[in-house]
Amino acid sequence: MLIVAVLAATLSGGSGSEASLAPTRPERAGVATSASSTALVTRVVPAFARQTGLACSGCHSQHYPALNAAGRQFKLDGFTLMGAQPKVEGSHLSMPVSLNASIFLKLRAQKTNGTDAGQKRTANSWTVQFPDEFVLFLAGRVSEHVGFALEGQLPEGGAAVLASFKMPFSYKMGRVQGSVIPFTTDGLGAAYGFELLNTGAVRNVRILEGRNDVSAQQYAGTSSAASGVAFVAGNRHFFANFSRWAPVHLAAPEGLASPLPTANYARIAMTPTVAGWDLGFGMQTWFGSAAHSSTKCASWPHSASGSGR
Repeated sequence: MLIVAVLAATLSGGSGSEASLAPTRPERAGVATSASSTALVTRVVPAFARQTGLACSGCHSQHYPALNAAGRQFKLDGFTLMGAQPKVEGSHLSMPVSLNASIFLKLRAQKTNGTDAGQKRTANSWTVQFPDEFVLFLAGRVSEHVGFALEGQLPEGGAAVLASFKMPFSYKMGRVQGSVIPFTTDGLGAAYGFELLNTGAVRNVRILEGRNDVSAQQYAGTSSAASGVAFVAGNRHFFANFSRWAPVHLAAPEGLASPLPTANYARIAMTPTVAGWDLGFGMQTWFGSAAHSSTKCASWPHSASGSGR
């Protein structure tokens, strides 16, 4: 059983109380759970709502962080849509006058089935984890065609303060939006470069706790440090992502000395609307080779999701 409380506070100088949702740090690996019930996860990050002037429901539907068509387009456009916020304009620069930032906290009480072994207390006899997550999230527009998303964290065990970073360069190409997205992350895997569905294709973009229990991809263990470049194309009907990546985090010591990316990740998904239902289904694959924990592995998970409005 999981009991989760989530708090999010904005650091932006703008007015209003609307909140938007975006990926935040996942729970750290540790106790495997066998839960009798599972709590919903809400990922509340007001930074995008401040920039766009939209309420949560402007980009999200049903359980957060599920994106509706408008939210998917906002992400395809590289986080560049602006609302009424004033902008700082310059040569190749067009960004909000306020730094749109958020702090994310999570308090989690966890109970698993089983009994403690020895004197060590485990989730079998309840554990309270606070802050289970603590994230400083900065994100938004840099120029007309460039955005960014940065996640800072309280480092654990020598981890970097910079948890994840990506910077989409996004342009309209006929009927599709095309993007080149450099990225690095300490634990969200190659799919972090770009993803629109909330099926667990990216470790922390899911609607339920217990990621290994509700996501085939997470059960397969595809979350790792990752850095590289994602090449993305999409519109309201589909998106495709080809990423060249390496299993290292550039903010970590091993990332600074890492070779060029040698592994590949490919993802394609359809996002049709059928009889009023906003659907999503797709597949992804990893191929090529890259050393990770002295092993080489390949995975072939699929993901699918659907929501109705």
